[in-house]
Amino acid sequence: MNSDNKIILGILVTKATKNIEALQDLFTTYGCCIKTRLGLHSPVNDENITGLIILELMGDMEQIVSFQNELSMFEGIKINKMEF
Repeated sequence: MNSDNKIILGILVTKATKNIEALQDLFTTYGCCIKTRLGLHSPVNDENITGLIILELMGDMEQIVSFQNELSMFEGIKINKMEF
């Protein structure tokens, strides 16, 4: 993958997500790879989903892959990836 490619991650945060503080710490640790971060809260009437986080990633592919691997270890989140 060259540096011109764009990576967008969509992270669905559910009520089952464990340790939200650790998830936030992970975002801070890999902040150098996060160009854009957008958080969307779910409607009040949705009992299973708390929100959606959209990340635009950039930079060193090794760090980006490491970030994705650590992110995938969190219980209760779902991740989708788009590459352009």
